[in-house]
Amino acid sequence: MQKLKGRTARFILKTLKENRELIWCRRMRQRLQLPETVHDEAHYQVWQRGFYDMNIWSDKKRLEKLNYMHHNPARRRLVKTPGNWPRSSWRYYCLGDDSLLAMDRVP
Repeated sequence: MQKLKGRTARFILKTLKENRELIWCRRMRQRLQLPETVHDEAHYQVWQRGFYDMNIWSDKKRLEKLNYMHHNPARRRLVKTPGNWPRSSWRYYCLGDDSLLAMDRVP
């Protein structure tokens, strides 16, 4: 994730800088610019903080993360229940229904 985020952020910032004659590019760079009191080396922030990859080593942690993913759309009030989210594996894991989304079960 670190490499992906770093490469895409550099590409986005480079593209915005090269196209500064376009008003939307100038506006986007302004939105990504950090206040002077915040930055040390970086002057822009493309990605939100708080997303970190992690290795899942236990069944308990796997279930915790799976439940979080399944319930997140309902918590965000995008749907009433996790099963209503069309791209969710909830129906597969909780109901054994693979009619909407064919997938392999994670052991």
